[in-house]
Amino acid sequence: MQLTSVKKRGHFVTIASKGQQCFAKSVILQTHPCLDPDKPDDHIRLGITVSKKIGKAVIRNRARRQLKAIGRHLLTNKAKPNIDYVIVARKAILTRKYIDIIKDISYCLHQTGTHS
Repeated sequence: MQLTSVKKRGHFVTIASKGQQCFAKSVILQTHPCLDPDKPDDHIRLGITVSKKIGKAVIRNRARRQLKAIGRHLLTNKAKPNIDYVIVARKAILTRKYIDIIKDISYCLHQTGTHS
């Protein structure tokens, strides 16, 4: 499957308002059927959100890099095609171990029913 990114603010807002949400200790996973009709049938889109509440730029960038790596690994292996995913970092991401963040995102994939 092809993994691309959600880039437009309007898509983030639509996914957050109309899609499903799952809350875990370190992340919030938001899912919605694909908003971009021009994409092929076997693609997945991933968006990452890390707000300033998490910390300064260095901390936010580290959290963003972790979430991108986890998202790339989990979504290419377990996600259903034609769904947009947005991972929102929560404050607890600073103290959670990498393996626990993976478990949180896997849990959310199962809860939203968007895993294969």
